[in-house]
Amino acid sequence: NSDHLLNLINGLLDLSKIEAGQMSLNLNNYNLNDQITKLLTTLAPILTTSQQHIQLNLDPTITQLYCDNTKFHQLMLNLLTNAIKFSPNKTSIIIAATQSSDFVQFSIQDEGPGISNDLKESIFDRFSQDKSTYQSVLDNPTNIQIISNDSDSDSDSDSDSDSESDSSSTHKLQLGKGTGLGLALCKAIVELHGGTIWFSDSTLPSKKGTCVCFTLPVVSH
Repeated sequence: NSDHLLNLINGLLDLSKIEAGQMSLNLNNYNLNDQITKLLTTLAPILTTSQQHIQLNLDPTITQLYCDNTKFHQLMLNLLTNAIKFSPNKTSIIIAATQSSDFVQFSIQDEGPGISNDLKESIFDRFSQDKSTYQSVLDNPTNIQIISNDSDSDSDSDSDSDSESDSSSTHKLQLGKGTGLGLALCKAIVELHGGTIWFSDSTLPSKKGTCVCFTLPVVSH
């Protein structure tokens, strides 16, 4: 898949530049609500297909964010597409933002199978994939249909089987679509801004799903 290969190469180039100290940030003050609106517009087609909903819990006192606009968009898209990919149809993904001292703390909570505790650190490494997440999906096939990224004929076959199943309760998880660089790149972008990224306990009453948090500067003084 040419798109997959291009994403892999671009991700490697970005990571290499950051690690070599050759990636510079175009820092400025941006309106947080405007940034979130742009993200939702970008994700709208995917959310429509999966029938998922983005819930916003943003502190209204946060007006501006000091960041590289392009890198912030890349960071959020990586995290949100992960949340969409690993969550069943008709579920909500919560974006929260709170202000603490000179930083804004963001969190993205999904309703997917979650990440095992022993992988919450190593998953930020290059090419790391949480195999236990895939196994959890395979162990609960009633809600998630595993499909491969193979030939067009296979896709046609999948489409036929989809029509026979209840699309409202089935979420397709395409194995092999990720580059294995997404979270490593997210960590590099956050740290380049002077922030921190980590996995937190689920904020849902059920304690299910994954919650990833990160901090970024509030505003330049």
